[in-house]
Amino acid sequence: MKVWCTGPDEGKDVRLNHFHLGHQRLSIIGLDDGIQPITNKEETKWVVVNGEIYNYPQLKQEYEDKLLTQLDSEIVLRLYEDEGVDSIKKLDGMFAFFLADDENNTFVAGRDTLGIKPLYYAKDENGEYVFASELKTLYFMTDEVYEFPRLKLVLFVIAKFSKASFGVKKKNSQKEAAH
Repeated sequence: MKVWCTGPDEGKDVRLNHFHLGHQRLSIIGLDDGIQPITNKEETKWVVVNGEIYNYPQLKQEYEDKLLTQLDSEIVLRLYEDEGVDSIKKLDGMFAFFLADDENNTFVAGRDTLGIKPLYYAKDENGEYVFASELKTLYFMTDEVYEFPRLKLVLFVIAKFSKASFGVKKKNSQKEAAH
């Protein structure tokens, strides 16, 4: 089963060792090179983002030599790579993201401070976490879905965690969908 929600323009999914990421988008920024998931040069860390990073122009000045695209969403990955999890607090905007560190088998999920962009999570029938920014995509996998906390930047970090998904894409599963 494949579920496509939000964004009529383009999409992509990536199967990694420990994660399966999918993203479907409406092209506004990064029209030529903005397809997500976005990776680092080594292809060990990946990010999918729903939303807009308002302070991207300022952050871009600091990271311009490291950016591989013109997409504001890429800054989430660059901040994490250079400064770690706490650097995500530098983001200003309306966003939800899932960052997979396949090399270390960890992930970080976060949401804007006001909760403007939604982020939901659930566990599938195998007890594995799945994430999506649209509620209906998770209901294809389970009836028990939770809203990711808001009102402050909340980072959900799990060390040595396997097989997480953003947008109902899950490694080794018959079910397929995209954010």
